[in-house]
Amino acid sequence: MDALSHAGLSYELRVAIGEPSVKIVAIAKKEMADLIVIGSRGLGALQGVLLGSVRQKIAQTAPCPIMIVK
Repeated sequence: MDALSHAGLSYELRVAIGEPSVKIVAIAKKEMADLIVIGSRGLGALQGVLLGSVRQKIAQTAPCPIMIVK
């Protein structure tokens, strides 16, 4: 968030409880988002598979493009 502010980019932080992919897509639809940005944390194989499945679910159901950043 500091990097975004320092770069002069505006953003809104959203916090939700529940199934991550479902909540992210629901908020994106409600807010009519132009883009979903998802981080990549460089985790181990098993954690990468689990988090990758969240990204995959979002990619399949998102109402807008997604961008994965490292």
